[in-house]
Amino acid sequence: MSGTLDRPAILTILCMVGLSMSALGLCCAPMSIFSTLDTSPTGVAAVDQVTQDPGFLMWSVGIAVGSLFISFGGLASFFGLLRGHRWAIPAIYAWAGGQVLLFGAKGVLTSSYGFPMMVELMKLPEDVQALMGPAQVLSLFCSGCFTLAVPIWACISVNMPHVRAYLGVEPL
Repeated sequence: MSGTLDRPAILTILCMVGLSMSALGLCCAPMSIFSTLDTSPTGVAAVDQVTQDPGFLMWSVGIAVGSLFISFGGLASFFGLLRGHRWAIPAIYAWAGGQVLLFGAKGVLTSSYGFPMMVELMKLPEDVQALMGPAQVLSLFCSGCFTLAVPIWACISVNMPHVRAYLGVEPL
C-alpha cells in the first residue's frame, strides 16, 4: 500500500463514483423494501393486481434486499481500493458480479410485471402493443449499458498495471 499521492487518478475517480453509487443504494434500498411491502389498494385495478401478486412481492423485496447487501459490499470494496488494500480486487469482482445479477433480476421483474402493467394502464391499441416487445428490449439494453458501466469500468481498472502496482499485486 502506497501513499495517497501515489494513488492512480483513475482509482480515485472510480472510488468516488463507486462510493457515491453505494451510498445512494443504501439510502434507496430500505425505502424500496417498505414501499413494496405496502400492498394497500390504490383504486387502479392494474396496479393493485400487480402489487398484490406474491411473485411481484417476492421479486421486489428480493431485489431491494440484494441491493442493500450489494451497496454494503460496494462501500467496503471501494474504501478498500481507496486505502490500497489488495483484498479489494476480489471484492470488486464480487461486487460487479452482484451488480450483474441484480440487473438481471430487475429485467425479469420489469418484463414480467412492469411492462404488462404499463400496457394495461395506457390502454394501448393492438398495433402499438406489438411494438412493446422491441421497446422493452431497447429499454433494458439502454438501462443495462448505464447500470453496468461502473462495474465493467471497475473490473478493467483493477487490472491496469499501474493500479495493480499501487495495490502491491503482480500485473496479470
